[in-house]
Amino acid sequence: MSEHISLQSTIGPPRKTELEVTTALPFQGGIRDKTHFETELIVGNRSRVLKWVRRQRYGENDARDYFQVWNRLRELGFPVVNTVRQDNKYAYIPDLTSDGSRVYGRGLQEYLDMDQSQSDPYYVDLFYSTSSLDQVFLQLIANSLPEVQAKVGYWRDFATQNGVGLPEDAFVIYVRPNGKWQLLMLDVEKATFDTISDKNKAMILERNTLVSEKFMHTIQELARLLNRKLTP
Repeated sequence: MSEHISLQSTIGPPRKTELEVTTALPFQGGIRDKTHFETELIVGNRSRVLKWVRRQRYGENDARDYFQVWNRLRELGFPVVNTVRQDNKYAYIPDLTSDGSRVYGRGLQEYLDMDQSQSDPYYVDLFYSTSSLDQVFLQLIANSLPEVQAKVGYWRDFATQNGVGLPEDAFVIYVRPNGKWQLLMLDVEKATFDTISDKNKAMILERNTLVSEKFMHTIQELARLLNRKLTP
């Protein structure tokens, strides 16, 4: 018997969508375990495949709801995904790579740096398969690193001015099939929201600066590892 999930909309009027699960594969990635879902939406005699990444809404030692954090960041104007669906236990995020796009960040950097013989084969497939967009990313790091750094700096300062402490894994570089790219925030659970005062701003700025510097180091290391993998 096939599995079905019922997903609640999180923006606009409450609405549930019933989906049939065709594939469900768990993997390790980020700060919470996730499952990659392929689902089928059937309307009349037509069907549509929808892909999701499911993640726990609540951490084991953290009562914060992924959806609530995501929604607050969205309302403030941060570059988060456009939509999140949910049920009682999980948040469902659209699979950003289903149209051929690629996501470049710490997950891929750690995968390329690990002993790949010990890695989860599905984690490998999900986080890396050779793409022409790899060259777009490599050219971006080689030729436009100051532009990336300026965008990271903008969001660092924007977060600080709004009393938001960036999560440890604040950013990824999201490259679309047309070669355009943007910074995106995916693993948002560990973002913090504080009252704005001079003392708090100094503490938040220190945290956000460290997060931003770590991201810049990560993508440069990722470019090095990716170059090594792609070089015959």
